[in-house]
Amino acid sequence: MQKLLSDFLDHVLIEKGLSKNTWRAYGSDLDQWFNFQAEHSKVPSKSVATLYLQGLHEAGLATSSISRKLTRLRMFYRFL
Repeated sequence: MQKLLSDFLDHVLIEKGLSKNTWRAYGSDLDQWFNFQAEHSKVPSKSVATLYLQGLHEAGLATSSISRKLTRLRMFYRFL
């Protein structure tokens, strides 16, 4: 999975022209998802994603932060 993540981050850095800070935030958000997903299931699924998003909400993250993380997940899976 790390190779796919690396390929995606290269893609968004080059194609989208992201700043280094934004690029790092993408990597951090996706690493957080992969760690959560690995703890809960071997295969990503809608139910695991729902648990992840609920956990972010329960942890007190702002709706805008949760939306940002969800957008990055969608972008990654579209890239695949």
